[in-house]
Amino acid sequence: MKYRTLTLCLTIFGILLTSYLTYAHITASTLPCPANGTAGCDTIIASHYAKLLGIPVAMYGLAAYLLIFFLAWKKKTRYVSYVGLIGVFAAGYFNWIMFGVLQQICLWCEASHLTMSLLFLTNAPWKWSRTLVLFVLAPTFGVLISVLIA
Repeated sequence: MKYRTLTLCLTIFGILLTSYLTYAHITASTLPCPANGTAGCDTIIASHYAKLLGIPVAMYGLAAYLLIFFLAWKKKTRYVSYVGLIGVFAAGYFNWIMFGVLQQICLWCEASHLTMSLLFLTNAPWKWSRTLVLFVLAPTFGVLISVLIA
């Protein structure tokens, strides 16, 4: 697994993000949202779409990141890409909910979606995926992180 260190670092970042989102959802905390104050993040986290079977969707993301971390630690690259692909499809669905249905944006959620996409592409079996990560998604990820920190 050539990109194991990158995978483990991205996974730790995803675990931190989804832990924060889960905590905010469970405690009904206000999420500071760099995009538009608090309106977008709070609207999304308070919507009925933020739970699946009574469990916050961020907790599902946390479980996925923990599973990916375990698989990466055990050097099971193929399974990392499978879980990552499921995560990418879930991120696509939640992006549709955010932008299409709720018409809001949560940069915390987007950071998690982008992290999952990077994890999938980093571990995908196709050679072009790593080029895409290095030259397209990685700079986007950097911009998103700088916006969240600012």
